[in-house]
Amino acid sequence: MAIEKMKRLRLVAVKSEREALLRELMLLGCVQISEPNETEKEPGEEIMFYQETAGLTECRTQHDRLLGALQILDKHMPAKTGLFTPKPEASMQSMMDDSSLDGKLALAKKIIDADEQIKRLSAEESRLRGIMDTLKPWEKLDVPFDLTETKTCFIIQGAVPASVDIDAMEKELYASEGESQILKISSDKQQHYLLLIAMKEQKAQVLEIVRKFGFSPPSVADMKGTAAENIAVLERKLEELKSEKTALTSQIEEFADSREDLKLFADKLLTKAEKAENAERLLCTERTVNFEGWVPLKMEKQLGNVLMNFSCAWETFEPTDEDTPTVPIKLSNNSVTGPFTILTEMYSLPAYNGIDPNPFLMPFFSLFFGIIFADLGYGLVMFLGGLIYNLKVKPKGSQKNFAGLMIICGVTTSIFGILSGSFFGDSISKIASMYGHTITIPALIDPLNNPLQVLIGSLAFGFIHLITATAINGYMLIRDGQWK
Repeated sequence: MAIEKMKRLRLVAVKSEREALLRELMLLGCVQISEPNETEKEPGEEIMFYQETAGLTECRTQHDRLLGALQILDKHMPAKTGLFTPKPEASMQSMMDDSSLDGKLALAKKIIDADEQIKRLSAEESRLRGIMDTLKPWEKLDVPFDLTETKTCFIIQGAVPASVDIDAMEKELYASEGESQILKISSDKQQHYLLLIAMKEQKAQVLEIVRKFGFSPPSVADMKGTAAENIAVLERKLEELKSEKTALTSQIEEFADSREDLKLFADKLLTKAEKAENAERLLCTERTVNFEGWVPLKMEKQLGNVLMNFSCAWETFEPTDEDTPTVPIKLSNNSVTGPFTILTEMYSLPAYNGIDPNPFLMPFFSLFFGIIFADLGYGLVMFLGGLIYNLKVKPKGSQKNFAGLMIICGVTTSIFGILSGSFFGDSISKIASMYGHTITIPALIDPLNNPLQVLIGSLAFGFIHLITATAINGYMLIRDGQWK
């Protein structure tokens, strides 16, 4: 239960062994390669040393492609998983094997291309439906849109606002130009849809009159055939688009069996990207690669056994005071204090020369959590939920810490629930009273009837908390020579 001791690593290796060396270091999982420090280079070293690209951008692009394909699969055919379904596991060796990557990338491309085609078809579908909506008011008109005149008359479709009085419009038109007629085709809340017929020689005067009423040609005036004929054509096109979309959707759903493989290779690409990122941190010469990094003290011997298989020179040394802000922090905790790392990381990890806060955070956080909830029912739910999740799902990392936190806090919540006689509040007493019985649960702590007891207990716990924090701070100051 402490901050693990670190040693600084400096290594020079033969350039031809770079890929194999990085692979073995990743499998070992204990070396952190530092970013090159430009300020530490001697004059002339910037000419001798350089950094090479290692395909990091390509790895991230490929990873994004696989994630995009997975999102499309989840959209069209969501995976059916239970709450406690364990996550698949893979060995580190298999995570480093990307021999089938090209095939999975090709599969992802097919899925993405099919989804893009569906989007294009959907856009075309929306466009055709918009045209249909524009044609609907003219559906009863059996005059083709491309019939604009006869031997003596001109014909024009148009619309006026719904507020216009059609009778007044007809009267004014008849009074000025008697040989003309307006036919009302349909109406809605916004407009009246009209067919205007008049003599050719009166066209200019007639249009001038109707424009005063807001008359304007429709956007479908340049179509050929009647509105009903055009609607029928559009409906056939929409059916064709629907069939194409169904076929493409079925094609995507057929790829659903490859979901887990795509997830695995997406994780592999993350590993590959980390490897490429580390490779781009290396300082290269014509024949060597050089880097500095950090390794836990307890892993130094294992690192040495790995490096013995390569043509390289390396050394480790203790970090100096100047290195303290940059030393990576790794906390070493047991199953009781480890879950509280999730809280420590939520704020900030301690400095390398600091103290691991988890052993001190564990008793006080769990204690105060139990005091606040103080309910046996809630405590049991938290305890059993965390325990079942831990056993069934077998989580790793922060998820495992969260489950452990639920278990520990569930225990303290249950204990204070027993002390305060609370089981889902006063549910037992309420249910008993509904059937004419009286049940009183004995309670050692009664916040409602004896608040002074709770107040004194809270002050006592708070005092212990403050004294402990002050003692830790005092220890750190004395340790650093600031005893005054």
